[in-house]
Amino acid sequence: MDSTQKPLVIPPEYSAYAENHSLFAFFRSVLEELSIHKPKDPLQRIVEICKRKDHKIVRIFVLGPPSSGKKTLGKQIARKLKCKFIDPEIIFKDTDKGEQINEQIEKGIPLTPRQKTNIISQYLRKSDLLTRGMVMSGFPTTPEEARLLQAEGVLADHIIFLDGTRSVLQERSDGKRIDSLTEDIYHFPLNMPDNPDVTARLREVPDARSVFERQWTSYYRHLDSLQQCYDFRDKPLKNVYSVFSIDQPLQSLASQVFEFLSQNAFRTLSPVVPRVLLLAAPGAGKNTQAAMLSEKYNLVNIDFDLILKEIYQGGGALAERMKLFVNRNLPLPTELLIKVLLPRLSTLDAAKRGWVLHSFPNTGEEAQSLISEGVLPNRVVYLDVSRDVVIERLTLRRIDPITGRTYHTLYNPPPNTRISSRTLVHPQDEADVVTQRIVRFESYQSEIQEMYEMISKHINGEQDPHAVFECVENFIVNELSHPYDQSEMDI
Repeated sequence: MDSTQKPLVIPPEYSAYAENHSLFAFFRSVLEELSIHKPKDPLQRIVEICKRKDHKIVRIFVLGPPSSGKKTLGKQIARKLKCKFIDPEIIFKDTDKGEQINEQIEKGIPLTPRQKTNIISQYLRKSDLLTRGMVMSGFPTTPEEARLLQAEGVLADHIIFLDGTRSVLQERSDGKRIDSLTEDIYHFPLNMPDNPDVTARLREVPDARSVFERQWTSYYRHLDSLQQCYDFRDKPLKNVYSVFSIDQPLQSLASQVFEFLSQNAFRTLSPVVPRVLLLAAPGAGKNTQAAMLSEKYNLVNIDFDLILKEIYQGGGALAERMKLFVNRNLPLPTELLIKVLLPRLSTLDAAKRGWVLHSFPNTGEEAQSLISEGVLPNRVVYLDVSRDVVIERLTLRRIDPITGRTYHTLYNPPPNTRISSRTLVHPQDEADVVTQRIVRFESYQSEIQEMYEMISKHINGEQDPHAVFECVENFIVNELSHPYDQSEMDI
């Protein structure tokens, strides 16, 4: 790219490269690591970030009343997402907290919210879990702890709140059994270990009833204000938390939780430049949808057929080469078509605003040439319209030779007989020509669809144009991929 040359030309592969390699997410990760987590060796941390395959870090909190299954669910999520499970109770008990806090605990004085938060944040930073992802259950329990965690830079992408009736939770609490060796939790008689050695190690929770009453009362007293600390529904970070009922089998609960994680996955803040490709048979409504996208989202509307006509009529080296084939009734070669299109895709407005391309490519060879030149759309929309509908739309079109306006004898007839009498049928709208165009389009579609399979969607183009646009718009504005692959989350 040469900034001294005018007009400025930006090769289309630049934005595709930045998007495919998550450059924005990379720089965001670097700034987050250096400004929030403040590593002792910044250069080494940047090197570690460069080695990451994915910059979307998983940080999930699982919160709920006593005996709601927070640890069981949290461990299952951690296994599925291949990240570390954090049990704050073990951290408070086993980590080195300093002589002063140890003396405080020996005297039976409970830890303050700030002391708990400091212990958790120091453990997470020491273990590098804030940068590698983790699932933590049972903390924070109060809004003060939540705000202190946020002030320490311990942020969650998702918070899962569990809820259940008191009678169900009380029953679970009465049947809770703990493995003395591993601290794993079981339930008598619903969830007992198969290994008799493990069964022999199980112990009841001492003073279970009074502990349950105290924890249950404390949790629901702070619940509303705790949820408000993570209520971002009016901000870009919406749907950070959700509430799930535990009055159901664990399998059903886990399925609902994983569906929530998939639908509300970490949404990148990267400034994505839309690169939309509309593919459809002639008469399917490509021009209409492209114009609506261009008007609403300020995309550059690139009608390849129109570009061909402008260059052919404007003269120049490309026009002379095109005439060599047109005069002999030969199709234009792919290499020439690419040379016609690339300059328009490389303009500054197309690189900054994004574009919607239609009427090209029409063959697998043309699509492959686009990919080879670095022209990679991030959305491909197929407008599916039956052959009968296309024939009806095109063969009944009429053109007013005086005004240039287009009419349709069924849906948009001329306003009076005087205009109707002078309308003409465009040669391209003759029935036999339309049929040939449809056959030519259909013969290459399987090749093209294979190349764009992961970024494409088929939409019924026979609906009202505004209904079609709503479907197209919904596909374009929403992300395609999630850091949590639903196939990997199936229970």
